[in-house]
Amino acid sequence: MEKTKAPYDVLTVAREIIEYSRVEAQKEQSPYFVNMYKLNTMMYYAQGAFLGMRETPLFKEEIMAASWGAKVDSQKLYCRYSKYGSVNIPEAYYTKDPQYESTAMADKDKALLHKVVDLFKDKTNSESLALIHEERLYQRVSAYNGIIPTSWMKEEFENRLTVKTEEEKKLETKTASSEKKPKPVRGIVHKKSSSKEVSR
Repeated sequence: MEKTKAPYDVLTVAREIIEYSRVEAQKEQSPYFVNMYKLNTMMYYAQGAFLGMRETPLFKEEIMAASWGAKVDSQKLYCRYSKYGSVNIPEAYYTKDPQYESTAMADKDKALLHKVVDLFKDKTNSESLALIHEERLYQRVSAYNGIIPTSWMKEEFENRLTVKTEEEKKLETKTASSEKKPKPVRGIVHKKSSSKEVSR
């Protein structure tokens, strides 16, 4: 089994998110929505997925609870993309970037990151940002623009992404023939916000 190579450079993660979002939008002939705020939102959930499922951070930088939403505490990420603000990051900007290398991430890690991004492909920038405001961890520290501790994120997302217990599996077997669907593995996005899940 391929081992994770995380943590990665924060720009490597950002570029992979943006490039994958662009490619998927083209495939489905759907609108492309990725601005600075949505990028930070997806990086928050991606960090949570890696902490909860791989027990390691996707990137080393901490995440702040800024007044507008989750913000990766990285000066180079800010310098690279902040000028676009609420405007979608231009498609040509990163595809022509000589520093971007799509194979920099291990396939296993890239696949998990893509699953997280897939949860947001149908969401606008504002819809994605609204999800953060419902997050318990964000609400705990947003009043003073504090850092969301990595240890808090690890515990929170481990609880959300817990594999079904044997009792849950038995219950699903018994109810398989009923009209009700089996209870799914809890999702990466808070259940109040979305019913979609990232599975192992």
